Amino acid sequence: MGQVDALATLRIRSENTTIDELCAVPVTDEFMNRLAASPTASVALQMYAQRVLSGGARWNDIELWANPVPPEVAELKASPRHEWLYCPVAKPTPPDEPARALTYGSVFRRGEIVGPSDDDDDDNPPRSWLV
Repeated sequence: MGQVDALATLRIRSENTTIDELCAVPVTDEFMNRLAASPTASVALQMYAQRVLSGGARWNDIELWANPVPPEVAELKASPRHEWLYCPVAKPTPPDEPARALTYGSVFRRGEIVGPSDDDDDDNPPRSWLV
């Protein structure tokens, strides 16, 4: 009797399923380009599409690099009619640049402000211990 009930449940579920639920539209680069070109696209999506077209960004990274993230992204991810294919990867951190030596004893690191020093020997290089 349990199998008959299970079959009846499956039949009811299949009758209530729409075709749209069975055929999810994959979200691809081409889909995103068409969406961004539509007259109803948000300004954020249009601006990111310009970055993609110029080669400065990829659709795959929209969740990481778009600021603000276009509202269409959340709508597409939540939609049962669309299959979000993009997987966000952790934002890469920029590598630290090594310190560069500029003159004797002075070191410049990115972000530091270099100004006059209190040393009176700035004009004369240090004397070698060999002399």
